[in-house]
Amino acid sequence: MHCPLQKGKRWGSSDAEFVRPVHWLVVLHGSKTIPCRLLDVVSGNRSSGHRFMARHPVRIRSASSYETDLKSDGQVIADFAVRRDMISRQITRLAKQAGGSAVDDPELLDLVTGLVEKPYSLLGRFDVSFVQMPSEVLVASIRDHQKYFHIVDEQGALMPCFIAVSNIRSKQPARVRQGNERVLRARLSDARFFWDHDRRTRLESRVADLENVTFHHRLGSLYDKTLRLEVLAGRLAQHFGLDPSLSSRAARLCKADLTTDMVGEFPKLQGTMGRYYADHDGERRAVSQAIGEHYLPQQAGDSLPGSRIGRILSLADRIDSLVGLFSAGEEPTGDRDPYALRRAALGIIRILVEKKIDLAITTLIDMSVDAYQQASCPIEQDTRSGSAHF
Repeated sequence: MHCPLQKGKRWGSSDAEFVRPVHWLVVLHGSKTIPCRLLDVVSGNRSSGHRFMARHPVRIRSASSYETDLKSDGQVIADFAVRRDMISRQITRLAKQAGGSAVDDPELLDLVTGLVEKPYSLLGRFDVSFVQMPSEVLVASIRDHQKYFHIVDEQGALMPCFIAVSNIRSKQPARVRQGNERVLRARLSDARFFWDHDRRTRLESRVADLENVTFHHRLGSLYDKTLRLEVLAGRLAQHFGLDPSLSSRAARLCKADLTTDMVGEFPKLQGTMGRYYADHDGERRAVSQAIGEHYLPQQAGDSLPGSRIGRILSLADRIDSLVGLFSAGEEPTGDRDPYALRRAALGIIRILVEKKIDLAITTLIDMSVDAYQQASCPIEQDTRSGSAHF
C-alpha cells in the first residue's frame, strides 16, 4: 500500500510508513468484517472510544452505524464537519457572552477541530495591562502559540479574553479555565519582556547585526542585501520623482527587526514589528509605514502596500531576491521553489499592474543588476534574460 505522504515515518519494527502509529483498523461491508492487513495491522470491527472519557474498545456493528456507535458508546464525534460546526457555535455563544465577537478564522478552526474528539469550549480572560502591547503580538501569542480564539469588541479592538477548546468535559471547569489562563499569562509575559527589551535598542543600531545573518552563501549576508536595497530603493524613488532619502532610509531599516527577540519568537511578525520599533525610534511616518508594508503581498489575494514608498521597497526587495538567486542557480523547478521566487515575481506583477505603475520589468531588472555590480557582485547577461523570461 502506498500513501502519498510528504513525510512518512516508521513505527516499531515494521517497515510500513505512516504519519502516526496505526493501532487498529476497521474495515466493514455492511455488518461483515472484511479481512485484510494494512500497515501491518489486521482489520476488525472494533474501534476505540474517547481517549479520556471512554477509553475502551467500541464495537462497530455496521458501516452505516459507525458514527452512531462511536458517539453513543465511545463519546467520539467522528464527523469532522459536525465537530467543526459544534466548535463554531460554541465560540459564537461564548464570544457573545463576553460582550464581543470571535474573529473568523477558518484555518485555526480546522486545526482545532482536528485536535479534539468531542469539543468543549471555555471562556478565559487575561490581564487588561497586556492590551498595551501591539494587537498583532497578542494575537500571535493567543492564536499561534496556544491555538486559542481571540475576541474583539464592536470597534474591532482586541478584548482581554479568549476561547479555548478542550477535548474533555471536566467536573471542575473552573480549574481547567484557570490552567489555560495561567499558561497564556506566561506566554504574554514573555512577549511583554521581548517588547520592552527590543525597544531599548534602536533599529539603526541593529543594522550591523545583519552581517551575522546569511541571505545566501553566494550573495552574502542580509547586511549586504540591505546595502543593495538602499541603492535600489533610492534609484526607484528618483525614477518616480520621489524623495530618495526616505526610500533609502526605509530600505536601510527594513530588515533590522529580524534581529529582535520578538521576531525571533514570532517570525510572521517581521515587518510589522519593524514598523512599531521605527515609530518608537522617532523615524518619519513614511519610513515606518514602508517597513511595515514591504513584505506585502505575502500570498495570493493579499493586500498591496498602501504607500508609494512601501511599494518601492516591496519591488526592490523582491527584484533583488529574484536577480540574485537566479544568478546563484536557485531558479524554481516544477516541484521546488525554496526561496518562494514565484510568489516574489507574482507580487511584482501585481504591484505594477494593480497600482498602474509605469515601469518595465526589464528596467527594474537592470536597476537591480546595477546595484549588485556596484556592490562588487557582477551579474551575467544570462541572469538578466532568465529573470525577465521568468
